[in-house]
Amino acid sequence: MKQILLFTLLFIAVSCNGTDDVYKTTVLDYLQTENGIKTDFKIEFEKFELSDITVADSVKILQEQYQIEKQKKIDSAQKSVTYFEGVLEKYKGRNDLVAKASAGRSQKDLEKAKAELETAMKWEPEYVSRYSGRSSTDILAKKVDTYFSFQNPKLAQPVRQEISAYFVLSPDGTKCYKMIKYNSK
Repeated sequence: MKQILLFTLLFIAVSCNGTDDVYKTTVLDYLQTENGIKTDFKIEFEKFELSDITVADSVKILQEQYQIEKQKKIDSAQKSVTYFEGVLEKYKGRNDLVAKASAGRSQKDLEKAKAELETAMKWEPEYVSRYSGRSSTDILAKKVDTYFSFQNPKLAQPVRQEISAYFVLSPDGTKCYKMIKYNSK
C-alpha cells in the first residue's frame, strides 16, 4: 500500500514539474532555432513566470483599442465639422457670387462631415463581438514573463547578455507565437 501511495505521489510530482518543462522547451526552441538550425546559446533563466491569457483579458485589450479608435474617428469628424462651420461663418456676411457658391459647397461638405460624425459615434467594429458565446475564463494563450541570459558562441569574444521578454505561447505550450522584449541590458 505504501509503495502505491509513494508511486502515485512521485507520478504527480513529475507530472506537475513536466508542465513547466514543456513551456521552457518551447521558449528555448524558439530562441535557439533559426531556419531549422539549432544553436546552443547557453540560455539560463533567472525568471520564468507562466500565466494565462483568457477571453476576458483579450476582450479588455480589444475594448481599450476600440475606445481609442472610436475616439480618433470622432475627433477627426468633429474637426471637419468645426472647419466647415468656420468656413460657412466666413462666407455668411459676404454677398458676392463667389461667396454664395462657396457657401453652398461648404454647406454640403458640412452636412457630409456631420453624417460622418454621427457614423463615428455609432461605430462598432466587428472584433468587439469576436468572443461572443465563449466563457470569459477560456484560455486563449499562455504568457511567459522571462528574464534570461545567453551567450552567442558564434562571436569571437562570447559575452553573456541579459534580456527581459514576454513570450506568447499556445495554450498547450507547444508553439511560440511571439516574443516581446521589454528591457535589455
